[in-house]
Amino acid sequence: MRLMHRILRPHRRYAVVYLDDVLIFSKTLAEHKAQVDAGLQSIRQARLRLSDPKCIFGTLETSFVGFKVNRYGIHTEEKKIAAVREWPVSQSPSALRSFLGLAGYYRKFVLKFAHRANFLYDLATKPEDEYQWTTQHQMQFEDLKQALTSALVLATLDPDANFILRTDASDTAIGGVLAQRQQFKGKMVERPLVFFSRKLHSVETRYPAYDRELLAISANLEHWACYVHGRRHTTIYTDHAALQHILGQNKLSSRQWRHLNKIQQHNYDIKYFPGASNTVADELSRIAYPQPSTPSLLNVIELRISASNDWLDDIWAGYTEDLVFCPVLEHLNDKGVEAPRTKKARRTRERANSYLLQDGLLYHKPSGGKLCIPDNLRSDVIREADDAILGGGHAGIEKTIAAVASWYH
Repeated sequence: MRLMHRILRPHRRYAVVYLDDVLIFSKTLAEHKAQVDAGLQSIRQARLRLSDPKCIFGTLETSFVGFKVNRYGIHTEEKKIAAVREWPVSQSPSALRSFLGLAGYYRKFVLKFAHRANFLYDLATKPEDEYQWTTQHQMQFEDLKQALTSALVLATLDPDANFILRTDASDTAIGGVLAQRQQFKGKMVERPLVFFSRKLHSVETRYPAYDRELLAISANLEHWACYVHGRRHTTIYTDHAALQHILGQNKLSSRQWRHLNKIQQHNYDIKYFPGASNTVADELSRIAYPQPSTPSLLNVIELRISASNDWLDDIWAGYTEDLVFCPVLEHLNDKGVEAPRTKKARRTRERANSYLLQDGLLYHKPSGGKLCIPDNLRSDVIREADDAILGGGHAGIEKTIAAVASWYH
């Protein structure tokens, strides 16, 4: 790599190299001929030879180190994506690690990759005797394959353009998208160069919102320093308005000083971008499963990640004591068994038509398949929402209940 970089240094604006693979890219054919000739002359002067059968000249599209490159940008390679699409369900931790290794190669193409694969990564670290494939893993497995087979096209870096970094942090992850304004199909548009997301460590999940948003900025700049460090100006957009004034803040904690020290190495300014408008980066840090049209166990885990198994047990137990859900649950469990023709039984049967039973959990169909929370757990749910698990942040009774009602019945 050192040898090839030295040889091609005069051509670094239009030539990239990985070990012994060289790619020269140009905007016009005439420009391309001149640049290829100059690159070949440098290789000849270094007394190196190229393998003629492996060379492709004057093409509009080519494969390079596992990616397909053309005039529109960088794409995933079809052969590898076909392997992902046809990958069978992994029967062991080693097989799952192989799948995640291939999928991880293309993670910069995938929105919210960190959350899309979090349960799979947890399972891949377990010993063989504890390996158990569940509905959660199957859903993430299928979702990840779908995301990879429909990945976005990433723009190629324009060394003369400024950068735009949009970041966001949630309770469990941070995310960001690095972009540039480029000409695309006759219009000047903001195009993504790379996506980044990762799960927060256990300690980081306890940071206040201000520190998590600052961490998102610091981590993104550090991760993509190969693009932004020492280059053009970077405009950072965050949905946390207070971060605009961090340089004028009177007191900073030691943690904030560390992040600020990393950020100060770059040419940047921070601007506020309302969360409702920050859709791309915001999606990176959200749970990969929004409220689905069909029920999902992941809705529960979204609220109680730290104790999901106990939480599910509490819900199942709560149904048996709930005056509304208990008769509905009994009716759905006994479906097909002839029920007594009483007024109460008929009322229960009519009510049960509004519910769906899946994996022992009840979902309310008219509200879009929201998970039913039994009466004895509702205070617990509202309390957690008020502690900002769902973004409540002590916003008051009405807003907190509205937040909970948007996810649960």
